[in-house]
Amino acid sequence: MWRGLSNSGMKKSLIALLVSGLLAAPLTVNAEDNRYGRYASQSEGLNQLLDELNSLIEEGARQRAADRRFLRDLQELADRYHRPWREELLYDDFRDWGSERGSGWQVVSGGFDAEYGSGLRSHFTSPKKKKKRSTEDELASAIVGALFDSGKKKKKKAEQTTVDRAEIYIPVQISNAFMLEMSLSVDEGLRPFQVLLYRDEARNSGYRLIYSPSDPQRLELHYLSGDGRSVIERVELESRLDDGNAHRIVWRRSAESEMELLLDSVTVITVSDRSYKGDFAGVALINRGGDYTVGEIALYGAE
Repeated sequence: MWRGLSNSGMKKSLIALLVSGLLAAPLTVNAEDNRYGRYASQSEGLNQLLDELNSLIEEGARQRAADRRFLRDLQELADRYHRPWREELLYDDFRDWGSERGSGWQVVSGGFDAEYGSGLRSHFTSPKKKKKRSTEDELASAIVGALFDSGKKKKKKAEQTTVDRAEIYIPVQISNAFMLEMSLSVDEGLRPFQVLLYRDEARNSGYRLIYSPSDPQRLELHYLSGDGRSVIERVELESRLDDGNAHRIVWRRSAESEMELLLDSVTVITVSDRSYKGDFAGVALINRGGDYTVGEIALYGAE
């Protein structure tokens, strides 16, 4: 293909290839909401196009049929649009919630309801903290009560345990390089909403994405381990998310440990973190307080 073509001719041929590939890329439309389509279907044509472009670049370099600078520019272009996350690990729009097909999610605490056409809704009010007793009489009464009821201490403690979150999770093996895509609507944000990619069944370690409804509102990336948590990066949002509209969140991690967070197609966080290099065991959604709706969620692994 390269023989007999000038640099100008090769450029025209490649431009024609790019245009034809993009026009041939399949598009899907959600009947309820056409703003967001599934990443896998939208990118299938682009991935095929990039594979063909890389093959042409390799052929041109092998046959020395093109200028090196031209090939280098083409390779940079291909690398810019390269998407390694091609294996769909999870997709759910929660239309099958409650059926056998939708039984993979496990509810830990709190209430979750699927609303057709909207997604999975979680409305949770965190319990209020009890005021500490401060008078001497109350303190003496507590001491006397503790002496007489020492045998019932463990039982009383269990009865007083309160739920401080609404949590749901689904076990799924996730490669260290991943892409998570979701739509999130916030009708009322009282306390943070979290997405956790956990390392094991204990669900107390891994990477955590947090939406904080404080003023100013923030998005944060944390790493959790047995030693506690560390804040990887945080960003203050220019516009509020608690407007009832669906916002698209994309969280990417490359094989080189580079992480990128996009909000409504705008990059808000770019950071590198090598705290964990293994696979993940699943994903959890945690509502600490508020009215949140996850319209859909998708996870993709790197090949």
